[in-house]
Amino acid sequence: MGALPMTATAESAGSIGLGAPPAAATTGAFAADPVLPPEAIYLEADQMEKYDKTNSYVAKGDVFARYDQRSIRARQVTYDPETGVVLAEGDVAILNDDGSTQFADTVELDDKLSAGVAQNFSYRMAGQGTLAADVAIRKSEKVNELHQAVYSACDACTPEGEAKTPTWALKATEVVENRDAKVVVYKHARLEAVGVPVFYTPILWHPDPTVDRASGFLVPEFGVSSKRGAFLETPYLWAISPHQDLTISPQFNEKVAPMMNLRWRKRFYSGQVDIRGGITHEQEFDGDGNLYGEESTRSYVLGEGEFRVNQHWRWGFGLEQATDDLLPKRYDISDLEQKRGLIQSDEQRFLSQIYAEGGDYNWHSRVLVGDTQGLRAGDDDETFAQPLPIFEAFRTFPGVFGGQAELKLSGAHLQRGMGTQSSRVSAAGQWQRVMLTDAGVKVAPFAYGRGDVYRLHDLPAAVSVTGDEDVTRLVGAVGTDISMPFIKLLKSGAVILEPVTQVVVATEEIDDANLIPNEDSQSFELDASNLMSISRTPGYDVWEGGQRLNAGLKARYETGRVQVHGFAGRSWRNNGQLLSAGLEDDNSDWVGELGASYAGMVGVKHQFRLDEDGLDDRRLDTLFWGRAGQASVWGRHVRVTTATNINAFEELSLGAQWTPKRFWGARAEITQDLQNDVTRRGQIGLLYRDECTELEIAYVREDQADRTLGPSDSISIRFALATLGEFGDR
Repeated sequence: MGALPMTATAESAGSIGLGAPPAAATTGAFAADPVLPPEAIYLEADQMEKYDKTNSYVAKGDVFARYDQRSIRARQVTYDPETGVVLAEGDVAILNDDGSTQFADTVELDDKLSAGVAQNFSYRMAGQGTLAADVAIRKSEKVNELHQAVYSACDACTPEGEAKTPTWALKATEVVENRDAKVVVYKHARLEAVGVPVFYTPILWHPDPTVDRASGFLVPEFGVSSKRGAFLETPYLWAISPHQDLTISPQFNEKVAPMMNLRWRKRFYSGQVDIRGGITHEQEFDGDGNLYGEESTRSYVLGEGEFRVNQHWRWGFGLEQATDDLLPKRYDISDLEQKRGLIQSDEQRFLSQIYAEGGDYNWHSRVLVGDTQGLRAGDDDETFAQPLPIFEAFRTFPGVFGGQAELKLSGAHLQRGMGTQSSRVSAAGQWQRVMLTDAGVKVAPFAYGRGDVYRLHDLPAAVSVTGDEDVTRLVGAVGTDISMPFIKLLKSGAVILEPVTQVVVATEEIDDANLIPNEDSQSFELDASNLMSISRTPGYDVWEGGQRLNAGLKARYETGRVQVHGFAGRSWRNNGQLLSAGLEDDNSDWVGELGASYAGMVGVKHQFRLDEDGLDDRRLDTLFWGRAGQASVWGRHVRVTTATNINAFEELSLGAQWTPKRFWGARAEITQDLQNDVTRRGQIGLLYRDECTELEIAYVREDQADRTLGPSDSISIRFALATLGEFGDR
C-alpha cells in the first residue's frame, strides 16, 4: 500500500493545524472537501504525535478521521503512511455514507478505510437491524465477513436503558454481508425466540434491511382446518426487476390436493397492475374434507390495474373469476370484498370490468363494461344482466340564474344469455339555488327534467305480446327545500334545532312504465339519507311521480366532550306508488337516525324505520363502540321485519380487544344470525406485537352451511419478523 497525503488538525500545544474540520463530521453523510487533495485522509484529534522511526502518526483523545465519504471516530488512531494501515482503538465507530454505523473495540483498516479486521464488532445497518460478532473481517467497502455472529431487528435495551433479551435473533457461525448484492448470508444459522432455539438451517439468507424487496422466501403461514386438514403455505418472492415481482405461494394441505397460488405485481410509468390467482386439480370436498365428484382443474383469479392517460383521464380493469362457486370458501381465499375497479362487488358476486374515467373541477365522465359471476346457491349466470357497456357524463355550470345547473348524459346496454335485454339512453338537466332570508330561513328551489329512450328485447309474454318494445319517457320535477335552524347557547355548549321541509311536484309515471324492466333500482329502501332526495330511486328505471311533502326535524347538542345528534322525518304523497320498503303507501314510514359520543371513548349510532301506523319497527340498525384503557369493544345489531315475515332478518356482530400487557393482547369477534339461531362466524385470537415482531394465533368457527360446505373450524398462525418477512397474502 502506498502512502497517502494527510491533513491534520490538533488542539494540543505545539501541533500543526492544516485544514478545517468538515461541516458534516457527525452526520454520516460527507461531501468531498474542496480543501483536501484527492484521496487525502483527514485527521482531527486532541493530540497528534509523529514517530520518526516508523514515520507513523498517532492521534489521541477525541479522534475523527475521514476518507472520501467514510468517517471514523475512536479514542486513538495510528496511521502508517508507508503501509497504509490505520489502527483505531477504543470505542471505535465507523460512519458510512448510507447512514449505517459500525462499532468495535479495535479496528485495523487499509488506507481507504475500507478493508480491515475488527474485534468485538457490531453493525447498526441503515435500515432496521443490527449485526454483532466476535470478529469481523471487512474484505472491501461492500463485503463484511463476521464470525460467531448474531443478527436481530429488535431493540437490545428497554426504554429505561436496561439490557434485554431480543424477541428473536439469528445466530450463525459465519455471516457474510454483501452490500453490492444487498444480501446477508448465514452459515449454520439458528433462530432463537427470547433466547430459546426454535429453528436450525445449514444456510439462510435474507435481503439487506435497506432493500425494499428482494428475491427470497417470505414467512410461511400454517395451521389446521376441518376442511383441508393441516396446511402450510410457503411464499417465495421473485424480485424480477425494481418495478416487478412475482410471489409463488404453494399451499400444501393434508386432506386435499395442494393449490399453487401466484401474485404478479408491476409498476409502469403511467400506472400499475396487481393480479393474483391459484390453480389445483382436485375433486370437490365438504366441510370435513370428504372428497366427492370428479377430479377437475379448478382455479381463481383476482386482479386490478389502473393507468393514467393524461391529467384528466385514466383507464383500468378488475378481474374476479373462479371455476367453482365454492372454491373461495373451500380454500379460504382472502380479501374477496376488496374493490377492484369502479364498481365494488361483494364476496358472493364476482364482477370483472374494464373502465375509463375522466374529470375536472366541473365535469366528470366514465364508461364501463363488465361480466358478473354469481357464487350463491341457485345463481344462473345466464340470467345476470351484463353491462356492455354503461356510461355517464355530466358537466356543471355555476352562476345560472343565481344558482348552479348540471347537464347529464347516461346510458346502459344490459345483455343476458337468457331473459330480457335492454338498452337505455338518458339526458337530464338540473338546477338549484340556495337563498337565505333576513329571518335566517334557507330556501333552495330546484328543477329537474329528464328524457329516457329504451329499446327492449325478449320481454316476457305477460308484459309484451311481441317481446320487443321501444319506450320513450319524459319526466320532471320542481320544488324547494326550506329549513331554519334555532340555536340556543348554553354555558356548556349549544343546542341546535332545525326543522326541514321539502315540497316536490313531479310528473306522473307514463302508462308504458310496466314495459321497462327494473334493472337498477331493485334493492333500496327509504331511510334518513334519501328522504330529502329529488329522486329517491338510485337508478333510472323507476320514477316516483306525483306530489309529495317531506318533513323532518334535525337536532344537535354539543359540548367539548359530548356530542349528540338526531333526525326524524317522513314523506306524505298523493299517489301511493310502491317503490321500496318504507314507501308502500301514500304516507311513508318514519325514518331517522340517533347518535351520541363522549370524549372519543364511547359512541353509538342508531338508524330506524318505523311503521307509519303503529310505529312498529321495520328496520333497526345500531352501531356502537367504546374503549377504556387497554380494552375496546364494538358491535352492530340489524333487524328487518316484514308483514309476512318472509324476508325477515336479524343479525348481531360483536367484537372486543384487550391488551393487558405492553405487547400482548387478545381479540374476539362473533357474528350471530338471530333469525335462524346460527353463528355465522366466530373468531378468537392471541396477539403479540413489538418493535420487531408480529404474531397472531387465531381460531375460527363457521357454523353456517352453504350447499355441501357445512360448519368448519380452523386454527391459523401468522407471524412477521421485521426485515425478514411479513404476513403472507393470497
